[in-house]
Amino acid sequence: CDLAAELKRRNPEIIILGYRNLILDYGSFDGETFRNHPDWYLRDRATRKYSVHGNTPAKAKRPLLDTRNPEVREWWVQDVNRQVSLPNFDGVLIDAFAKAITSWGPRRRAVGGSREELLESNKPLHLLLEESLRVNGKQGVIIGNALRSVYTDCLKSYVDAYLHGSYLEAVEQKTPERYHVHLAHLIDTCVQMQQEGGEKLMCITMTHLAPPKA
Repeated sequence: CDLAAELKRRNPEIIILGYRNLILDYGSFDGETFRNHPDWYLRDRATRKYSVHGNTPAKAKRPLLDTRNPEVREWWVQDVNRQVSLPNFDGVLIDAFAKAITSWGPRRRAVGGSREELLESNKPLHLLLEESLRVNGKQGVIIGNALRSVYTDCLKSYVDAYLHGSYLEAVEQKTPERYHVHLAHLIDTCVQMQQEGGEKLMCITMTHLAPPKA
């Protein structure tokens, strides 16, 4: 909060966002949330081990939240509310939409890999996002790391329904042969959103790979 106040003092026009991941718990297995609520997390159906972000040392410490649990959804929405209510904060960035709603490996192995199983497991996510918009939508800006060029609608439907805008990233991770196709798909999607009316806030980040070398 002290840093936010200082940034606002230097630039009153700056937008300061909190952070909440839609599926990953960056607090790790050592965090207070996991210690107090070990039943809030996904488990691999085959091994019964807790599902984690990945295999690297850092990712292996990040368990996956199970939004099918009503207690998880309530805690999640209230944590977003806590952040958007902080002095000098203007909203929150909700991260990892693609990991939370698609057939991403760790999630798929926990909830099932069939289309029907994935759709069923997404229903609670819609409840969470609807409640967050109801509780927090007028308290601050809600941005999602949502738009992704590899999906048919770039996940635009989620931005339309639940967010004030989206963070754009990962275009530069495509191969040189696919880069311009994916970039054009995202641009077309953003143009479509603009033509449909209303206002959406877009945040763009590019890494040193942007664009990839031909």
